[in-house]
Amino acid sequence: MTAAVVETRGLHKYFAVTRPLRERLFSPFDPRRRICALENVNLRLPPGEILGIVGPNGAGKTTLLRILADVLEPDAGTAEICGQPLRRGQDHLRRQVGCVFSDERSFFWRLSGRQNLEFFAGLYGVGRREARTRMRRLLDLFGMWEKSGQLFRDYSSGTRKKFGVLRALLHQPRVVLLDEVTNSLDPPSTQMVKTLVRDYVNAEEGRVALWSTHRLEEIGEVCDRIIALEHGRIDFYGSAEAFAAAFKPGNERGTPLGARLSDVARQDGGPRGAALRVSPRPARDAVAREEEPYSPGV
Repeated sequence: MTAAVVETRGLHKYFAVTRPLRERLFSPFDPRRRICALENVNLRLPPGEILGIVGPNGAGKTTLLRILADVLEPDAGTAEICGQPLRRGQDHLRRQVGCVFSDERSFFWRLSGRQNLEFFAGLYGVGRREARTRMRRLLDLFGMWEKSGQLFRDYSSGTRKKFGVLRALLHQPRVVLLDEVTNSLDPPSTQMVKTLVRDYVNAEEGRVALWSTHRLEEIGEVCDRIIALEHGRIDFYGSAEAFAAAFKPGNERGTPLGARLSDVARQDGGPRGAALRVSPRPARDAVAREEEPYSPGV
């Protein structure tokens, strides 16, 4: 079996529920209630794979990505990046991960877009000359070189999201985490991001991406396999084709989660049948991923 670039075993994550002040005053010794964000999540990404993550709000999608980005620690279970256990403070593993989160607030608004990219490239250990070469190439893909000299605070939300994508790829990580990355993007920019991510993963051996989204029409176009999360647990784990068959309208296998996913897709502007459009995978990808079937163990 091909060595995995990302692998998790039995991931659990809980968050404490904040009790109202009155309840804390009159029942100070009551045990604290907890919400289960992830429960026994097992997944495995071989090289060259893009894994789609879908599910309703609160299903645990962002929590899973934040654990893999070393922003959160799991309460139980293990996660491995490039065959090494992920623990807090491991800078050499952080350099192997690039991430874009939906609530991104880490850019400096009083610096230009170009200055922001230069700063973050330095944090990841990319030399100045090499960083400028990569920046120029990535910015030209979106036709953003000229406007990259503007202050970041003056950009639209869509342009800020594009800079987030470029920053995630700037240090050429092996693992790319994308949390609702196409939100705020117009259709042409959305297509460019999908093409960029697919080309980036295929450009070099050993790269993978995790793509979290509410837009089911993206799943068949970008992802090789898909997990569907429900209340922190994996409800489905399989190929894009199997997902399309499992959650198509009228199939009881997909309810109630399938109905909610379809409702979310319509609210985000996607049609009910969007998940059924599965683009054919490149032939070389199919050959590269011939391996033993992996059981998520849920």
